[in-house]
Amino acid sequence: MKGDSLAAQLRADIERLRPARLVMTAPGDRRVLQALKAVAEDAGLPLEIREDRHFFCRVRGPRRGPRAAGQRRGYIARMSPHCKGCRCDPALRAGERACPFTTLYWDHLMRREAMLAKNPRMALQVKNLGRMSATQRQQVVERAVSIRRGEVGTVEAAAVALEGSHG
Repeated sequence: MKGDSLAAQLRADIERLRPARLVMTAPGDRRVLQALKAVAEDAGLPLEIREDRHFFCRVRGPRRGPRAAGQRRGYIARMSPHCKGCRCDPALRAGERACPFTTLYWDHLMRREAMLAKNPRMALQVKNLGRMSATQRQQVVERAVSIRRGEVGTVEAAAVALEGSHG
């Protein structure tokens, strides 16, 4: 059934196999979940969606699950070519050479620490926050504010910083 949608393939399989119910792993996309529900309803079959503990994102509830791992520069550097040749260091949380993604990641964790502490998947990251000194936390917050203002972390800001250091 090359070129057909997942819903069309599922309908064909239901027709061919005639199952009593559908048991599916939770997809990582809300539209896919909606399509699965629609196909099950059209076929008059009960649908059981099981959580997949192997993937980081999920679509249960009104908001997606946490995506903290995907927001860190170290993760981005390992999983894509976008950081190749960048002067920033993904291991640094703050400072001139700190990656903006890393800084914003830690700032996000600090701002939502109470909420994220309740999530077992975020336990290690929240524990790592506890290891940061008050000074380190303040440096992260200040750098995050600068990034959001566009003062650092942009091509223009980097050019201004370079001009200032040579002039």
